[in-house]
Amino acid sequence: MTATDPEDPSRFLRSGEIVLSGPVWWNATDGPARARRFASALARSGANALLAGMESPGAVPAGLVDSCRDHGTALLAVPAWTPVGSPAR
Repeated sequence: MTATDPEDPSRFLRSGEIVLSGPVWWNATDGPARARRFASALARSGANALLAGMESPGAVPAGLVDSCRDHGTALLAVPAWTPVGSPAR
């Protein structure tokens, strides 16, 4: 799994990965265009799925849902309260 927030994460990804993203890059002005670029980068890299955190925008933006669907990338919403990382020992 790779956690990333750049609008084009393709240089950090390998085929088959599951990506966790904020998406802190989203905004109301050009969010749909950014979502298309992000989903396209995931598809080019061969990512299997996107885990979209909902803390920053409050919900998974519709443009991101549509873009992932268009590119055949599985999308799962991750509520803000979901712990991510290794459990404490």
